[in-house]
Amino acid sequence: MSSHVSYEIYPQYLRAKLLGVFPPHVEVFETIRDQARKCDRSRIVFDLLDVDLPVSDLYRFWAGKTVADVFEHRFKIAALVREDQINRSGENAAVNRGARLFVTADEESALRWLIG
Repeated sequence: MSSHVSYEIYPQYLRAKLLGVFPPHVEVFETIRDQARKCDRSRIVFDLLDVDLPVSDLYRFWAGKTVADVFEHRFKIAALVREDQINRSGENAAVNRGARLFVTADEESALRWLIG
């Protein structure tokens, strides 16, 4: 199964809803970045609520590193993840490499951090 992304454009951010496998191929992250640029948005909500995140910290580390490589510090990203799937390893990998990423299960907190 592959990954699919749908988008919603808001005045202050782009929402990218991911369906399918996680972590996706690097091209999926690049497509999200390109869509954000096209819409002139530097803030992105990754909606991962309908994705089963991998248990392996290796996959989470890779995803965090890829987010840092693809988005760098130019984008601010809030990732919405189910509470039971948060362990911070991917977030730490991204942030330690200069990405601006916040992982949470609470949409209100995500938007407050992203736009606030």
